[in-house]
Amino acid sequence: MKTVFDLSRDEIVALTDEEISLYIDKELAGKGIPIEAKNWNIKNEKEVVYPDCGVPIFVIKDIGVGFRKIEDATEVANLLVGSRAFKVNSKYLNRSYERLNVINEGVVPAVEGCVGYTNEEFERVNKENNDPESEKIGSFNKTVEEANNIRSRVLKYVDKIKQERAYNIDLCMTFERYIEIADKDAERAMAFLKEAYPFNEETEVFIRKRYNMSIGVDPEEN
Repeated sequence: MKTVFDLSRDEIVALTDEEISLYIDKELAGKGIPIEAKNWNIKNEKEVVYPDCGVPIFVIKDIGVGFRKIEDATEVANLLVGSRAFKVNSKYLNRSYERLNVINEGVVPAVEGCVGYTNEEFERVNKENNDPESEKIGSFNKTVEEANNIRSRVLKYVDKIKQERAYNIDLCMTFERYIEIADKDAERAMAFLKEAYPFNEETEVFIRKRYNMSIGVDPEEN
């Protein structure tokens, strides 16, 4: 199946809106995305429910322990530093069911103030957020975003090629003036043009073909 990225520049420049739409559908089909998805709108997702009734707590982040009072958290943190505490991971030995304690890096007990919630409150709101309909909407929106990205990529690519071709056509009139400046020496005129104006991927080959000049390597053939 030929995609828009397989077309030559001449073929892309000649594409109609209907043909561009066909190549968008080809890209969607190749990715397993419904071709109608490019016309779908993002659905509003259900707002996330957050827990209520939080209380201020102070957490020693490196070990995940919380306190009601900052003085208690600081005291424990200083104790950990003073006693040169370290983390221990329990790992299974290869070819054995025995777990061994492995010493890891030392603890860096930074105290952080935050809001804490009871496990019951967390489970309550988490259950509300576990909504099958929300999951369906999320999956739908993901499909729409993927379709929009593909559509945008094709349109940007086609637009880039068409803009470059329009630029090259306009530059031909300037090139003709340089031919006059170079006393009809087309190669010298090309050298002047390349020094004075930016070239895109096809500029030089396009102009050379248009004025029957010798061509080195055609970028379309690479």
